Amino acid sequence: VPIDFRSFSNNYLGDVAVQSIGLPQEVAPNEPYQFNVWVTSDRETEAEIVVLRNGQELARKSQPVKVGSNRVVFRDWVSDPGFYQYSAIVSLPQVEGTAVEDPVPQNNVATGVVRVVSVRKILVLNPDGQPDNLTRALKAAQIPFEISSPDHPLTQDSLDQFNAVILENVS
Repeated sequence: VPIDFRSFSNNYLGDVAVQSIGLPQEVAPNEPYQFNVWVTSDRETEAEIVVLRNGQELARKSQPVKVGSNRVVFRDWVSDPGFYQYSAIVSLPQVEGTAVEDPVPQNNVATGVVRVVSVRKILVLNPDGQPDNLTRALKAAQIPFEISSPDHPLTQDSLDQFNAVILENVS
């Protein structure tokens, strides 16, 4: 079978880039996990890798990188359910007070998302957000739930922690 291809090569010398960030898709609250940041380089050098979680610095490592792919391991844990965005940024060190030139700075960042899931519960939206017969029945059946009024935000992020939403006498 004939196969047509076109080779795209990196014509930049001295480039260091974040190839990927390997995060787990889902973890439980307070579950420790590790993830890999793959840094690729076409020369041996020292690089600094910074990892941000939701825009806040989580970790920083300086280490030598070899020609080719290099794996850098990080560890984390999160206690609250939800989505957490991670960014990995690689930079080259300064030599005698001046930064080393990186020919393609656009490939120095990679991002990923981890979803922290806990025991899912039911969201009950009723007119006043107060307990009633339905919520007392859910409590007696030991079904986890949360009560709220109809002004509860109905975004994917706010509803992700629930298995179901019950609209009780609300428009």
